[in-house]
Amino acid sequence: MKAVDGGDETNLLPPNPRLVFNRFLPDVFFLQELDVLSDMSVREVVANVIDKFGRIDVVVNNAGVQCISPLAEMPLSSFE
Repeated sequence: MKAVDGGDETNLLPPNPRLVFNRFLPDVFFLQELDVLSDMSVREVVANVIDKFGRIDVVVNNAGVQCISPLAEMPLSSFE
């Protein structure tokens, strides 16, 4: 994202906004990058969240996957 000011382009976001948000607004933001197709990526983010908050109370699936059985019983392959 860039803004043009008098012909000069200025970056509006830092190179890695996640680091800035997590450092300066840790009580407001906890941004994590996640590849939903990577089991290792999912496990890493879950571990990061548990390290920060101690537990996960709710998980929201906003990827458009239709679950026809209890989520805990679905194999990982159902989401790929």
